[in-house]
Amino acid sequence: MRTSFLAIALASIVVPACADDNPSDEPVDCARETSDDEFVVGFTKPGVNGKYNFELTSFDPAPPARLLNEWTIKITSSAAGAAPLDAAEPLYMTPYMPAHMHGAGIDVVIDPMPTAGEFKFSKINLHMPGIWEVTVEVDDPQNTATYDSVVFKPCIPEG
Repeated sequence: MRTSFLAIALASIVVPACADDNPSDEPVDCARETSDDEFVVGFTKPGVNGKYNFELTSFDPAPPARLLNEWTIKITSSAAGAAPLDAAEPLYMTPYMPAHMHGAGIDVVIDPMPTAGEFKFSKINLHMPGIWEVTVEVDDPQNTATYDSVVFKPCIPEG
């Protein structure tokens, strides 16, 4: 009987301590976050393989928020002349929340815009507060390997 009481008492102390040590469960203060990207119109990131540049030309809501978001991204060659990405190229977007190790749960819809190289990404489901990694991939149509990609990191605030 005494052992059971001691075990319960220790468990009630240890369990909350473990939860407090997990930073992914702490409230997110996006104003103080330093690992996210600053979402402003015109924000541009080069692809990891240096083949394309990815420019945010619009996003709604602004800044990115919980639930469904819509972004327009202009993708151009990083070579001289900055040729726009052809609308026929295989293109993907994958939202992922590294702190909780899960995706968004729904597929992003991608539509080419009237301006060459611009694409509208809708139904970007950033359903939880925290840092998200939203990967945009351009695949080589010849062998379906990733030709270039970029990761945008929005911080989604509480509430």
